[in-house]
Amino acid sequence: MKRPPADFGRRLREARLDRRWSLADLAVRVGLSKGHLSGIETGRVGPPRDRIIRKLARALDADEADFLKQAHRDKMPLFLRFMLRSANRALHRKPFAKHARG
Repeated sequence: MKRPPADFGRRLREARLDRRWSLADLAVRVGLSKGHLSGIETGRVGPPRDRIIRKLARALDADEADFLKQAHRDKMPLFLRFMLRSANRALHRKPFAKHARG
């Protein structure tokens, strides 16, 4: 089964492009290959370990906690992500208004 596009990878790509860096620019700064970074950005490869995520966040001047949170979400199995999303929606749903009968 094909992996869905990873939100972490999308966020990583946006942060890199905001700085107008190529894959090679970021790869040199964090010690990863261009191919590996490309795989992360496109979702072909899952998010890396926390140590690398922190290096990426620091290199891109991004919020480490946000990067880690998104990466951990993307590492979850799909059925858990679906359950978490459903539970969050249920918690934030407004209660039904009682209709006055007249």
